[in-house]
Order: sequence, then C-alpha cells, then structure tokens
Amino acid sequence: MSIPDDRLANEIIARLNILIEDPEVRKDIDALIEARVEVSETTADHPLIQVSEGGRLGFLGLLNGIVGLIPEGSKAGWGFITAICDDDGKLVRFTRTV
Repeated sequence: MSIPDDRLANEIIARLNILIEDPEVRKDIDALIEARVEVSETTADHPLIQVSEGGRLGFLGLLNGIVGLIPEGSKAGWGFITAICDDDGKLVRFTRTV
C-alpha cells in the first residue's frame, strides 16, 4: 500500500522536528539546509526535484523530490516540507507548506 505524499510529509516533518530538539543536531541540519551543490541538467529538469535558479540543489529540494509535490491549489508544484527560520536565518522547525 502506498502512502499519500501528504502523510509521508507529515511523518518526515515530525521526525525532523524530533531530531532538531538537540541544539547541536539543529545546528548541523541548519548547515545542511544552507548547503547547495551544482547538479546536472538532467537533475535540474527532473519533474519532482526542486532545483534553484542556476542549477543548485539543496537538502529540502531533494527531500521534497522524495516526498512529491503539492498536486493542486495555490501551492501546486511546491514541496510539502518547509523549513521555518528565525529573523537571523537560523532553523527553528519544519512544517507543512501553507
């Protein structure tokens, strides 16, 4: 039985939020979220993986590619998972894209 994308997103968000309860883990995951790597044109053109302008892929772009994209509504084509950061750009928590 397959899990709908939104249920998978909820589970991943819950687990990520548990992981980042530890300040050191939060710091490391924050750094991972900020990191970007150049990718091939094939990856950049993939219909699920979210690659930024300039062909750079980050953790959330890959994670949302695994989970899938929001199928309809005002956020159609966006990823289900969003990282919330404070005013200084530091990771606070993960949540569903709204």
